[in-house]
Amino acid sequence: MARENGACVILMFPFAVMTDDTDVPSPIDFSDSEQARRWVEDATIKRPWRPDFFQAFANEIRTHAPDNATIIELGSGPGLLAEEILCSCSLRRYVLLDASHAMHNIAQERLLGFEAQITHVTRDFRSENWTDGLRLSDVVVTMQSVHEVRHWGHVAKLYQKIMSLIVPGGYFLMADHYATPENGRNPSLYFSPHEQRNALIIAGFVDVVLVIDRGDMALYRARRM
Repeated sequence: MARENGACVILMFPFAVMTDDTDVPSPIDFSDSEQARRWVEDATIKRPWRPDFFQAFANEIRTHAPDNATIIELGSGPGLLAEEILCSCSLRRYVLLDASHAMHNIAQERLLGFEAQITHVTRDFRSENWTDGLRLSDVVVTMQSVHEVRHWGHVAKLYQKIMSLIVPGGYFLMADHYATPENGRNPSLYFSPHEQRNALIIAGFVDVVLVIDRGDMALYRARRM
């Protein structure tokens, strides 16, 4: 970390623009049941393209993961992505990891019938030891969650932890919003589209491919060596 003209420059990624190094507070308390349910309702209305991403995740798993694959989802929320994947793919185990008990409760209601395949883990992936006790998986998936580390400067460490959970040759499927001058998203919180891809490459992932880009959000497939 260095400072120029009193502003903080984080030297974690060489392509990053100068931003404030202060974590960006979340406007939503996901631990509150009412706020969690309101977020789910709002996301469904305001982001009608989300089902296209759910289907793209499932297609990628069917194409690239082995039969009876094991999946870990980070920031699993209300279980919408899990529902699509569980209904569409041949899986042995699906771990839903989220810091919010309220979100896990919503997901449990949604995923009735999949109890034999799923495990709910209440854990914050911003914590130091969030990977403890988790078994290696064929694929790690996450959608609209990477920015919940609340500053792009924490993403490198998150990606290192994620890689440690993937079997050699396995995949990371990451979808999140990105910042552009036009959409006005906070550049301390979100990468630009170019930075999204480069962050995965710098973390050590290979074969990084853009799968779908819609609604100022992109899904990438990346492979662990």
